[in-house]
Amino acid sequence: MRRDHDKREEALSKNKLSVVGDGYILKAQIDILRETNAKLDSQYKIYEAEQKKKHFDLDKEVKGMEKARAELEKELAFATD
Repeated sequence: MRRDHDKREEALSKNKLSVVGDGYILKAQIDILRETNAKLDSQYKIYEAEQKKKHFDLDKEVKGMEKARAELEKELAFATD
């Protein structure tokens, strides 16, 4: 009876060690995923800021071209009169 109890206790102890080990592995994986997500968020924010700057610059360029076109059309209209 004592031997059976010792064998069960040993088996439970091994199972407990396995579960604890799996817990450490999962915690490490979660930490790595969090770090990776933080890096991706940072890169996305940088990308988004660059895209907004490009969009602003292109809007500014287009408005300048529209203004120049309007001025040229006015000059052309006056020249043809």
